[in-house]
Amino acid sequence: ANLDRGGDRSKPPIGGLPVEKAAEALNVAPRQAERARVVHQHGVDEVREALDRGDVAVSVAEKIARMPEEAQPAELARHLPNGARAIMGSRQEPDDSLDYFPTPPWATRALLEHVLPQYASWNSSVWEPACGEGHIAEVLAERFREVIATDIHDYGYGGVQDFLTCQVPEKIPDWIITNPPFGDKAEAFVLHALQHARVGAAMFLRLQWLETVGRYERIFKPHPPTMIAQFAERVPLHKGRWEHDGDTATAYLWIVWSKISSGRGTEFFWIPPGCRDTFQLEDDVARFTAHPVIKRVRAADDGTPCNPETGEIIEPVDSKKPDQSISDDHYCDNNRPNKDQDADKTQGATSSLCGGPIVARSTGNSELNRSAASDNLEIPAFLKRAKDNQLPGGPA
Repeated sequence: ANLDRGGDRSKPPIGGLPVEKAAEALNVAPRQAERARVVHQHGVDEVREALDRGDVAVSVAEKIARMPEEAQPAELARHLPNGARAIMGSRQEPDDSLDYFPTPPWATRALLEHVLPQYASWNSSVWEPACGEGHIAEVLAERFREVIATDIHDYGYGGVQDFLTCQVPEKIPDWIITNPPFGDKAEAFVLHALQHARVGAAMFLRLQWLETVGRYERIFKPHPPTMIAQFAERVPLHKGRWEHDGDTATAYLWIVWSKISSGRGTEFFWIPPGCRDTFQLEDDVARFTAHPVIKRVRAADDGTPCNPETGEIIEPVDSKKPDQSISDDHYCDNNRPNKDQDADKTQGATSSLCGGPIVARSTGNSELNRSAASDNLEIPAFLKRAKDNQLPGGPA
């Protein structure tokens, strides 16, 4: 809303929206819409972001926004679960980028472990169209055969393109999985994903996203979700960075649409507590707090370790030493290849989807080791190591 309450409404300016109309559209009281407008007009960035995430009530945010700007951050810290730490940290997001709140890797692993197995085959392709620095895409690569990562802003991880306006590719991905932008673009992301994903879509959203009459009419009534998967524990999000020990007052969930579901209607599922401890891996802090995240070494189609950026084969470890593991030297950074020096290396190493590169290929799925064992086949040493290090049910 950008018009004050009261006054002449006979000739509002072009694009003007009265508070009453905004409140009606969002199914809230006009006083709540007025409070939110005050916050976004007079609040500092940290206060506006806290309100948008749902970390503070709109009434509290309004009171803070009416204070002098220099006093607002300290007052906001008093009302946040994690205090000043949640807002005083260094800002990692470029000033010219969009709102960017990385998804904790363990939250995506919870989706892969508890929700998607009944709908998705790991021998599938998946598109992450708001990849940011790779926090979701890197985890998807732990299971899916093929991962495509793009974003409208260049965060240094995937291809750069606008998901909502790019040309539809000939090879449609099986799944589209992402944490969509906040605000009105989230609905557009969902509808676009449902239109173009071959098998299904999964969206990481706030619990409040289930509300409002308008969203029911536009999204949930014509496109009933297959499953609403609510986290029993809180999933902390922070602007421009992942904090592995952060806190939040906001509730999040995964909403899944499957085009090949059984037709039983929308199911509700609680993602059990303990996922943060169970699915946060030892090297996550080192990898997912880097900017962009550090890509883990992938395996080529024949299982040989290769560089995920260039496709170059990495020297295998000595097969005579079965306990030898892949060293830290086999991690790689995500700096984009120099166009002059590395053009020959990268040519043909990636495929494009509307301009975005395939950033990872999985070694396969969990059936590989099980079928080999059942047939009394000898499992190669590198697969044994992969099996020992993998997430339950899928390749590392």
